[in-house]
Amino acid sequence: MIDIDELRDLGSSPARTATYLHGRGWIPVGTTADEILWEHEEGARTWELVLPLDPSRSDLARRLRELFLVLEAIEGREPAEIARDIRSASSDVLRIRTSSRTPSGTAPIEDALSLITASRDLLLAAAASVDTPRAVLGSRKPQRATDFLSTVRLATEPGSFIVSLESPVVPDEATADIIEEAGGSVTTGGIPTEQAVPFSRVVTERTVGAASYSVRLAEQVLRQEADLTDFYDFVPVGISANFLEALARIGGGDDGEEGRTGVALSVRWAYSRRPPTDRPQTIEFPSRSFPVFSRAAAALRGSGTERDVRLVGRVVAIRRDVSAGVHTVTVEASVGRDREARNRRVRLVLDDDDAAKAIGAYQREEIVVARGDLHLGPTLTMKPVRSFTPQNEPEA
Repeated sequence: MIDIDELRDLGSSPARTATYLHGRGWIPVGTTADEILWEHEEGARTWELVLPLDPSRSDLARRLRELFLVLEAIEGREPAEIARDIRSASSDVLRIRTSSRTPSGTAPIEDALSLITASRDLLLAAAASVDTPRAVLGSRKPQRATDFLSTVRLATEPGSFIVSLESPVVPDEATADIIEEAGGSVTTGGIPTEQAVPFSRVVTERTVGAASYSVRLAEQVLRQEADLTDFYDFVPVGISANFLEALARIGGGDDGEEGRTGVALSVRWAYSRRPPTDRPQTIEFPSRSFPVFSRAAAALRGSGTERDVRLVGRVVAIRRDVSAGVHTVTVEASVGRDREARNRRVRLVLDDDDAAKAIGAYQREEIVVARGDLHLGPTLTMKPVRSFTPQNEPEA
């Protein structure tokens, strides 16, 4: 059970508890000068509890113990866990968990510092990508991203080694009314409470979404169903070299070796706003995914161009740009090296002479060979094309 000092701390800010209750579906049905009566329907039963508003009440501890007994019975969670959620009720909480052989809640100091720094960099990369989604984020981050990061609070929790990043979220209008009714004040930083999605919530959603896509892509790369260039396709949703490097450091797999086991990212959405429905609650990271993150980050940090690439494949489409006097030819060819190679469609810009060769190869279903610089990105493009010939002809 929660000790008396913790109860006094919770009782000193009833607005936090009110935010939590409102977010969990409790309804205020009666208010006096020093308490609010709440109701909650669970199955066929209607539960009631009283939230004291005056921290100086002589029966404060007893009332709060009763409140926790009701919440514990309904939620089936330990009081300490409920209390942690109440303290951070107005924040989105990202929890990054790693396994540890040391006592629960502890880690070697170097490991802990590395994990905390990587967690901070992960969140900053997601925040910076909201306004300027790029494959590589510069050292100078958008002001809105750095301002946001200054509001985030760090906490640790029992269980392996868990880093919690608490990001305050502006309450919606209904929650703002509840907070004020409970004697609290609503700080919005000039942001209207009716704003659909505050920036801090956007960052949390982006972090979870980009992490989820990263894990999925890493698994596809390992199964040879995708290659590292596919990470470019998800730059608009928050994936960047910076983000992937932070993930690799969190997992301890940034040196090409498999990373830690038992690594997971979970989110508990702020009770001050309705949670999104299209994001996973927990993302598990297989240890083998972390080296893929490192390689993908290196690919994104590259110039975006592979020099003097030789493509062997079939022409699948031809389009002529009359005004420019060039042809855009699409070739399906194997792209990538070794296990990461797979068939991709590559666009080539050809002059009239090479376009004639492409048309003939297309009609005869011949294999073609092209040499040039391959530009990586959502659309693979070879430009300039230094040579283009059917496979049965000598290369220039």
